Amino acid sequence: MTADTHRHSRQASSGGRPARLNASASPSAVTDLPAPRRRPPHAAIAAGCAAVLLLAACGPAHSAGARGTPSATPTATTTATATAAVATATASPSASASTSATPCPASSSPNQVPIVDTTIGTRTWFTNPVPINSPIPLFPADDMTCGTFTFYQVGRLSDGDAIDLGLISEMGVSGFLFLDSGSQYTILQAYSSAILDQTGQVVFSDGMGPDTSLDKTTTYPELDPTTLSVGGVTYTNVSEASNLPPYDVAGGSTLTAGSSEGTDTTLLASTSYGDLYTQTTASSGAAPAGLTETGFVLAGYDFIPQSFLPSPAIYSISAGGLTFTATGATNAYAYTDAGAGCSVVDGNEMALLDSAPYAFTAAAKTPDGTIMSTAALADGTSPLASSLYTIYASLDPSPLVPYAAYLASDPILFYTNSQGTVVALFTTEYPMSGGCGKPVEYLYPTRETTVRVTVGADVVKSAPVYGDGWTVKASPSGQLEDHGATYGSLYWEGYALRAFPAITEGTVVPRPEAAAVLAAQSRTLGLSPAEASTFLAFWAPRIPDSPCIEISWLTTATLDQLLPLTVTPRPTTMLRIFVVMRGVATDVSVPAEPLRGTVRRGFTLVEWGGLLGTSVT
Repeated sequence: MTADTHRHSRQASSGGRPARLNASASPSAVTDLPAPRRRPPHAAIAAGCAAVLLLAACGPAHSAGARGTPSATPTATTTATATAAVATATASPSASASTSATPCPASSSPNQVPIVDTTIGTRTWFTNPVPINSPIPLFPADDMTCGTFTFYQVGRLSDGDAIDLGLISEMGVSGFLFLDSGSQYTILQAYSSAILDQTGQVVFSDGMGPDTSLDKTTTYPELDPTTLSVGGVTYTNVSEASNLPPYDVAGGSTLTAGSSEGTDTTLLASTSYGDLYTQTTASSGAAPAGLTETGFVLAGYDFIPQSFLPSPAIYSISAGGLTFTATGATNAYAYTDAGAGCSVVDGNEMALLDSAPYAFTAAAKTPDGTIMSTAALADGTSPLASSLYTIYASLDPSPLVPYAAYLASDPILFYTNSQGTVVALFTTEYPMSGGCGKPVEYLYPTRETTVRVTVGADVVKSAPVYGDGWTVKASPSGQLEDHGATYGSLYWEGYALRAFPAITEGTVVPRPEAAAVLAAQSRTLGLSPAEASTFLAFWAPRIPDSPCIEISWLTTATLDQLLPLTVTPRPTTMLRIFVVMRGVATDVSVPAEPLRGTVRRGFTLVEWGGLLGTSVT
């Protein structure tokens, strides 16, 4: 791995699983691992995005019952219709999401369950997770009311402590592991990135509960494969880029090899860490024709799936990370598996379906010698580049780069992985999907304070000028001062560096009602009337042109992972919301999305954002 080429580095994902093993999947590689066992994986959808963000620190709500007694499927918060405009919408933190008179079909998450209980050293991993029906006060009560918490026991230690899985339902589901003695709770940092920020602190404003502690060192080898060796091919863990949700442990169904919603799932191999599956999805309007999206998913012991890629496992190359053969120059723009968009990488590979018609010409190489090539047919044309240019032009860029200049900039480069598959990477110079549109951040300190803010994203536009971050003088009124100029907020546009989670919940409304619902839901989530008015002024003109609109939201806990902010001094309250709008048919339905607000206490940061460039489906 080089400093410029993004391959596997679990340590680089703060709060994620440390890379403790450099072992193959053979049982002999780790002496206390069992023989291969089988458990199916979970399919996930990664979405691009464009955002204006508002920051909030709040935790999800909890579904409870008696420990060890199987319970009914945890019940999500029921939501009520919201159609009020900004002037009439309530801002009660306890308000919930709206539903629509126009239903939309749900997209379900398959249930993943292991086949046998497995004992490894001091740990026994359960065949089936056991729902926990009693409250677990991991965090202060106020922080367990934003979203939905559910808990399952997934294993036990030899000393009797339970190994529990916590699930947070916001936009999709995130998971974390903790130990449970019945009265004391220990969050395992190595497996809890979903609730930790980039500094390793819990994302909730009030921290942890009095009976909860954070273990920063414990790791379990069976959960931490950095590489797997299958059929002579080395697969490298790239989970820091994939953002796969946990298995739907309460869903009641099991995903097996087969086809579902355009994705083909095939068992590749059973390993000592679990089953490794191949998942392929044919290209659509989001990618050039002739490519297929391929991912490799490990179904492990803890119900949190992991992503792998065949070596050299390149899914992103930073600017300056390539040297072009003809000129000796380096690349001015990054290349990624998803090109430019709010969500830039997802840990999958875009594989060329049929490389035979193409002639490949070595064009550049990485510092470790991986050759990157261009591709053209015998007549010199490139249908892949032409298809990509059509996508770029459809986003109405200004100015529109002529096709000849576009083609000369090497918009697609290819390398061959250890499977023999030809993999495409796309320049971020030209967008393939909408970017993070007008993220806006408001700062409300309790007294005049100098505040520094940095964004974990590729910032391409900003006001004030971003540079290596903003350092501004902030007043309690929200007024900001930078080099003698005053601003009401911090603004940026750019691209995220991680994939966005599957969108499984939301509100569907007729298009004429969408603006009012946006206004009402933004207030429910915690925006002030002035903030909501600004939010609506930006997003109302960007509502998709479709008879029916699906509205969904990402909130603080999820955004802290996908678009991390580093703020000094650290705010007491952070409220972040991110709207995702999609044009849909009138006969579809989706599960209602629970929405809860955040009580502002002390120094507060608010951020709002959304997805640009969505299309009618």
